[in-house]
Amino acid sequence: INAEYGPFWCSESPSFLLMLSSRVLTPGVRRTLTSSLSRPSQSSFSSRSFFRTSIPTPQSFSVSSSATAILNTQTSWSFSPFHFSSHFSSHSLSISEKLLVCELHRLIENFRKLSHLQANVDPLGLFPLIPTKELELAKYSLKEETEVSEKVLNSVGLSGWSKYSPTGSLSTVHDVYQLLKSLYCSSFSAEYSHITNTEEREWISQQLENAESSFNQSKRRSNKEERLLTLKQLLHSELYDHFMQKRFSGVKRYGLEGGEMMISAVSSILHQSAVSGVDNIVIGMPHRGRLNLLSSVLKFPLDLLFHKIQGNSEFPEDCLVAGDVLSHLAQSVDLDDYASPVHVSLVHNPSHLELVNPVALGKVRSKQRIHTSNTFNNDSQTSEETRDRKKALALLIHGDAAFSGQGISQESLLLSLLPGYTTGGSIHLIVNNQVGFTTEHNNGRSSRYSSDITKFIDAPIFHVNSESVQDVIRVCHLAVEYRQRFGKDVVIDFICYRRRGHNELDDPTITQPQMYKNIHARPSVVSQYVKGLLDEKLVTAETVYSLKMEITNLFEEKLTQSRSFTPTSKTAFEGRWKGFTQVTDMTETVPTGCSVETLRQVGIASVAVPDNFEVHDRLKKFFINSRIERLNQGKGLDWATCEALAFGTLVAEGYHVRLSGQDVGRGTFAQRHVLLTDQNKNTVYSPLANLAPNPHYASFEAVNSPLSELSVLGFEYGYSINDPFSLVIWEAQFGDFYNGAQMVIDQFVSSSELKWLRQTGVVLLLPHGFDGTGPEHSSAHMERFLQLTSTNVWDGSRPTDTNLQVCFPTTPANYFHLLRRQMKRPFRKPLVVIGPKTLLRHSSAVSSFDEISENTHFLPVIPDSLPPHEVKRVVFCTGKIYYELLARRNQVDDQFTALVRIEELSPFPYKEIEKEIAKYSSVSEWVWFQEEHQNMGAWSYVAPLFADIFKSWNTVRYIGRKASGVTAVGVSKWHQSEVNEIFEQIFPTNLKE
Repeated sequence: INAEYGPFWCSESPSFLLMLSSRVLTPGVRRTLTSSLSRPSQSSFSSRSFFRTSIPTPQSFSVSSSATAILNTQTSWSFSPFHFSSHFSSHSLSISEKLLVCELHRLIENFRKLSHLQANVDPLGLFPLIPTKELELAKYSLKEETEVSEKVLNSVGLSGWSKYSPTGSLSTVHDVYQLLKSLYCSSFSAEYSHITNTEEREWISQQLENAESSFNQSKRRSNKEERLLTLKQLLHSELYDHFMQKRFSGVKRYGLEGGEMMISAVSSILHQSAVSGVDNIVIGMPHRGRLNLLSSVLKFPLDLLFHKIQGNSEFPEDCLVAGDVLSHLAQSVDLDDYASPVHVSLVHNPSHLELVNPVALGKVRSKQRIHTSNTFNNDSQTSEETRDRKKALALLIHGDAAFSGQGISQESLLLSLLPGYTTGGSIHLIVNNQVGFTTEHNNGRSSRYSSDITKFIDAPIFHVNSESVQDVIRVCHLAVEYRQRFGKDVVIDFICYRRRGHNELDDPTITQPQMYKNIHARPSVVSQYVKGLLDEKLVTAETVYSLKMEITNLFEEKLTQSRSFTPTSKTAFEGRWKGFTQVTDMTETVPTGCSVETLRQVGIASVAVPDNFEVHDRLKKFFINSRIERLNQGKGLDWATCEALAFGTLVAEGYHVRLSGQDVGRGTFAQRHVLLTDQNKNTVYSPLANLAPNPHYASFEAVNSPLSELSVLGFEYGYSINDPFSLVIWEAQFGDFYNGAQMVIDQFVSSSELKWLRQTGVVLLLPHGFDGTGPEHSSAHMERFLQLTSTNVWDGSRPTDTNLQVCFPTTPANYFHLLRRQMKRPFRKPLVVIGPKTLLRHSSAVSSFDEISENTHFLPVIPDSLPPHEVKRVVFCTGKIYYELLARRNQVDDQFTALVRIEELSPFPYKEIEKEIAKYSSVSEWVWFQEEHQNMGAWSYVAPLFADIFKSWNTVRYIGRKASGVTAVGVSKWHQSEVNEIFEQIFPTNLKE
């Protein structure tokens, strides 16, 4: 070889001669290589695994004749970026060409992995480039002047580029090197080598490196019409911010100046989505650029927008709302500007910037269930797994600091590939201002990029310079194509800057003087784009001026109209929400019972399994057979049975029921078992899913969630606001654990109707009860939910509606009615159920068909059965403590103390309580009894309400645990001591004596 091909290949390409030398290759590697080179053209031997083989690289070595034998093997093969394939005959490449292919392959692989470190993606040029030897020719046994044949180019996957080079060919290594730099290190770069799926990596490589790929063709295609559309979008974006600065300089609009191309990026994503068959897009985004996007692409009425900006409400006067700030506005619109009609929803967002992400995902998941077909398959955890998800997608727009800094981002990404939560991939657009408020990236994250957190879900990441207009657009198209092809998340890191401060009233030069010196010295991307079009003679200066005047005049016209504008539309009650409304009285009784025949049929079906399905022996005896026996008797119905009856009857009536949370299929306390596992096949079966009128309409799904509260509850909330005919339930493993989702509860669940006129019927099931399990497994903190309710009043107004229902049922029957009532009223309100633990199997906490059959309903107050005229003391209580009070009363044989259960705390049942009070004419003592500490539980909520009823603060006496800084003690003896202490105050054990 040295004699024939010169010392170059021997002295300067040791690694490749080494790979081919039988003296240094291990027998296993040698067999693999020889086999791969001699196998037929269908060979699937991967060049990736081959080149990653660990091989020593001594400075000198001996070459045996077997190396030549291997290279001269009579086979048709060549190297490509993807596989060994059969493009050429056995003699199409010489030995030197084959060695050149190998070395070029190493170079290309490193460009794929590392080029982002050298890419010109920062328009300000402030982001440091990292010197990378692997991207320098000196690292390789390559000489710039070495000739490269077309056969070699084809072999490394760079076919077709010769005709697009300035010289008409790629004749040398230098030419190839410059091509790779232009593909990977210009104003666009990609990170995708972390993806474990070979097909995905190869597809991206092909898109980036093949001259005829759609991605590269789009760069060469100069479409005047498309570029003029981009011009109009950029002008609209820039002029909107200028207009706002001129007319409303004191308003915080969180403008888009410096990132104007975001508008065209979003429009490009919508366009390519429509081309790809998407007809529903849900956008979740923070405040930056929100008003700009609303005013342009999303066609928010400008007169309404300016009406809102001037301090007015966007809702009609008869709406019961408190409203929200400008930067949280939403939109729902049908757009016909693209290849096919697309419905776009911009979801309301709170100021916790990334919290909207799971909400948008849940909304998309619900849309996919409603609008797409499903191949029903009950041999899985959820029959939703097989649904086509290409018709609806989530576009999630992020700020760079928030995306990497807020934990909800990671929790939301965690859902992306889970069968119960996947939406078939989201498109993430990071509007990368390179600063978070006043904090620069080196203080805001530990990684190089804010997008790095997405690598754990194998998402490809495309970095793009926001001032490279054409690259932004084609990257957006590429992202949509990837999502539609592989059904996975994809990330666009849109690197721009913020021309003004965090808001328009800030002075950013105080904290970032050098950055803003750079920013203020550079022309806007709009100016640069206009100049480029003028230079190419695609537009004239007169045309640009005319467009500017047209846009500005539109703004002025709509501002004038806004001064006499009166909102009339209630878009929140359109579409699937048509017929729903706001109410001022929620106390009206709603029949929620079912016929005995229906109850028995549904109950038996809830435990029916196929003949060949092997249920666990213990479940057969103590769950399935026991339930059937109780159903046949019509009594002794426990909590899980009544819950299944509620779910099943709703499903049979055509409603959708979605239950999610940690371990909900079995239930935290092994009580539910709506998902059954075959003991032989390990398949999962859901009996309730078979009750749907249409088996292709997945009307019941139970989803075991990941160990995340915040994102999962956000997801379920988003699911619920899309469809009022879905009973959406989130269950915490223990009620205490809800606090991980507190932000969703505060900013969405409890307040969405008052802020945004957006109703939700989401249900929170929170197991609660003091049973000696310590400070973190005892309390659902009902006091916090009660504090959030609008019925927490001290002024005697006695509201009959609420923003948040809080109930603490004591019977399975009342729980049954609560769940069904959620679907049976012409409005939707969130429901917090302070649920049981010990009551799940309590012998007294059972119900009968009489309590849930026709003409029955939820009881907000359950009276005592003692004769009223004999009662001397009335104890009000709520929840499972009733049964302990009842047992103690029976123990001491007390016949004079009535136990009145308040099952619904919000809205507070004034009428029912006053009716109970009126029954007891001989009562001398009124008591509120709770097991929680005095500063917790319901006492601080009910005390002023009782004071209003009795017209005295001193009438109702508190008995319960003393105030504490923790929910419960962690020592069992201390727990029992506290129990004895509070019960002795109400039923002393020496009373009978």
